[in-house]
Amino acid sequence: RLLQDIVESHPSFRPAALNVGRLDIQQGHLDAADRGSNELMLQAPEDPQLLREAARLSIARGNRAEALRFLESAVTRDPAAIKPNLALIELYLEGGQYDRALQTALNLESRRPLNVQARLALAKSRLANRQQALALDELTKAARLAQGNPRQLAAVALVQIDAKDRKAAEANLEAALEQDPTLSSARLVLARLVAGNGQLDRAASHVE
Repeated sequence: RLLQDIVESHPSFRPAALNVGRLDIQQGHLDAADRGSNELMLQAPEDPQLLREAARLSIARGNRAEALRFLESAVTRDPAAIKPNLALIELYLEGGQYDRALQTALNLESRRPLNVQARLALAKSRLANRQQALALDELTKAARLAQGNPRQLAAVALVQIDAKDRKAAEANLEAALEQDPTLSSARLVLARLVAGNGQLDRAASHVE
């Protein structure tokens, strides 16, 4: 309610309005989210962040084509923006538009070469396009960039599992857990991974 009060008393304060819109979507209040989105778009119709939020609402309504238009517009206006690009790549991949996903990921990586998420998006896109060796190379680079960030290392490992590079995934999960033993999801993934290799005692040690 506090956020709503802030929005009503300061309608031009965009962060609060965006958060209210996200909450409305999470709670299924799509009509309210739609009204808020329209009001924001009137203020700044070409703002990439607002376009991404409009795409989020379109996805919640099941309108994938509209979401694509919003995200493509956001990326055109700010080609280096991480979140709109990642959302667009994910939507392309989900829709089987693998060539477009790869081209978008390549464009993003060229602008954000040191961003782990951009590298992961490129690796996923290469996997979808059956470019296994190139995908593994991107994952190696992503793991190097993620050193010192256990959550990012775990994220790299998940894609490495998809790429069938179980050895590298295991090493990165272990490194992530050494840095942050509280990452329970990474611990469970590692347990499943080593159990799949027949190392049941070792798997059990990760879930005790």
